[in-house]
Amino acid sequence: MTDYKSRAEETASRLKDLLLSLEKDRGAMADLRCAWSQTRRSRAWPWLGSIGLIGDRAGETVAGAFGYHPLTEEQGNFGSACKKLSPKHAGAEQRFARLLDADRESLCDLVRPLILAMRSAGIAVNHRQLYIDLRLWGERTRVAWAKEFWTSEGQEETEAQQEAQPESQP
Repeated sequence: MTDYKSRAEETASRLKDLLLSLEKDRGAMADLRCAWSQTRRSRAWPWLGSIGLIGDRAGETVAGAFGYHPLTEEQGNFGSACKKLSPKHAGAEQRFARLLDADRESLCDLVRPLILAMRSAGIAVNHRQLYIDLRLWGERTRVAWAKEFWTSEGQEETEAQQEAQPESQP
């Protein structure tokens, strides 16, 4: 599993670098948006092929997400981005809950409307982490996203302080 995770992280870094290099190229960004369309996704393949992601559903989803919404950040996961979206977008919490229940097949389709809502609200997305999470989709990712979404700020600080303190020996 560790090897699979490290490969996903390495690919995510290459994808992030590629996407950032294309941000100012309007034609390339249009091609990336086509990654979300079954009939036109081949327009994104020349770009994705350079890093081995042709036919990679997670890669195509993140490339399309970046094509539509290139506002990116380095911190947090998709759960934290959805948490920022929730007060600004009616139904975001319900969509997020549906996303957490999704299987690998429907997951990418459920991410798309949330990305578009984030674009409208001006909320940045950690595209690199999104790729990793889509590739490694499972219970750990679900729990990580849920913790980011439903854990309050004060509770996060308390948990961090508890983790930093050494356990007392009896």
